[in-house]
Amino acid sequence: NKDWIFVESPKGSVRVRAQVTERILPGVVCCQHGWWQECRDLDLPGYDPYAGTGANPSTLIGTELADPISGSLPHRSYLCRVRPAGHSRAS
Repeated sequence: NKDWIFVESPKGSVRVRAQVTERILPGVVCCQHGWWQECRDLDLPGYDPYAGTGANPSTLIGTELADPISGSLPHRSYLCRVRPAGHSRAS
């Protein structure tokens, strides 16, 4: 819990902190949207989701499975792999 991990798909990888919980089924990964945004009320810095200090899970989703009518992408159902990242990132 709280270890740095890589979440990977055929489209790329993002480095994020893991949080294991009984609320998520085994074999399921959930990435939060918008965690990189600054929160001045809590004095938390923002991160560029496309830079090395940020993570953008949307970059892991390919367009090959887009819905043919709406063009919607499978943001809630895409295969990925999780592996340890090893070293912690500077805060």
